[in-house]
Amino acid sequence: MRGCKRFRRCAQLVAYYVPVVDHTKSKNVDSHHLKKYLASKLPAYMVPDFIEHLDHLPLTLMVS
Repeated sequence: MRGCKRFRRCAQLVAYYVPVVDHTKSKNVDSHHLKKYLASKLPAYMVPDFIEHLDHLPLTLMVS
């Protein structure tokens, strides 16, 4: 874990993505290439430590 000190809690940034289905293009996105792209565009502290693929976003009910 980068930037962690002993006896301190370490935060990790996790990103989740849902690929857009486009049948006209057969380009698949993988987390390695996505992380590399983000690293070229964002400051280092904003690049996620982990990038996870989701088939769809989970939906939850809002209960008041």
